[in-house]
Amino acid sequence: MTERLDHAVAVQPEPMFVSEAELRRRLGMGEKKWRRVRAEFERIGMPPADHITGMWFWPAVKAFLYRRAGLETSLDPSRSISVHEKEYWDET
Repeated sequence: MTERLDHAVAVQPEPMFVSEAELRRRLGMGEKKWRRVRAEFERIGMPPADHITGMWFWPAVKAFLYRRAGLETSLDPSRSISVHEKEYWDET
């Protein structure tokens, strides 16, 4: 038997820009560790804080972390597989 929900659940969208404190929280790091890790992350390509807002563009930071972990997160449609391309997996 399924249970019916009688109320709507409000889902808050994830903010696009995050403060340094929020970025540290999302990464699970205290200030001391963050200082060491931030320098290394920036050296290997983590996007810097936005020069206007002083905050980090979270989708870009998340994409950096995914790439660093070996996951592809490209939003560039030219890099994705087209549904019109021939697939070879089903040929015998």
